[in-house]
Amino acid sequence: MEHPPEHVLLRFTLGATSRQENRQVVRHLLARCPACAAALRKMWTEPPADPPIPPDAYDQALDRVEEQLRKLLRPEPPPPPPLRLTLLTLN
Repeated sequence: MEHPPEHVLLRFTLGATSRQENRQVVRHLLARCPACAAALRKMWTEPPADPPIPPDAYDQALDRVEEQLRKLLRPEPPPPPPLRLTLLTLN
């Protein structure tokens, strides 16, 4: 019995597998593989630790949001006054 790779099982728990991978995992689980069932139970109860987010990542994200808000809230210059034509009549 060929087990799905661990990264596929992890993506399965996240709902991120392709249709083919999803079928592979489900078929494998329906064959009653205790090792993969245990691995999935562990993944569902203990999500993998993410690498820590560097503190400056938040500052960079907030800077981008602030810039976008400034662009949105920047008052637009008033439209130019309409051109008025004066007709000169010669008498």
